[in-house]
Amino acid sequence: MNAGKSCTPTLNGTFPPPFPPFLSIVEGLANLVSSHPRTTFIGAHVGCYAENLTWVGALLERCLNFYVDISARLGELGRQPYTARRFFLKYPDRILFGLDAGPDVATYRIYYRFLETDDECFNYSTAEIPDLGR
Repeated sequence: MNAGKSCTPTLNGTFPPPFPPFLSIVEGLANLVSSHPRTTFIGAHVGCYAENLTWVGALLERCLNFYVDISARLGELGRQPYTARRFFLKYPDRILFGLDAGPDVATYRIYYRFLETDDECFNYSTAEIPDLGR
């Protein structure tokens, strides 16, 4: 048992999680980036919040020292193709190409298809069942 940590269940019988809520983590990232304007930050996985491009875009607007990559987030981006396209067109010089995989022709083909075609209905993974996507 950790000293100072409560092991008392909440009213619904669950125990509090050992980690802060997701939104407090990404807000902590935003505070860190805005507190250090002379440091360049690259937010992997579309700033850790690919499913909320409005939030990521607001941070890009507020902090010119913040950049994002698209590694391992085609599933999230593909579920919002029109919003993702507008995001890519608005921030072309702030988005980096990246992927969480070694060199693999099949993976590069998927990224090419996503980035360079209007096709929006295909598996974004080399696996039969995609392994990512919140």
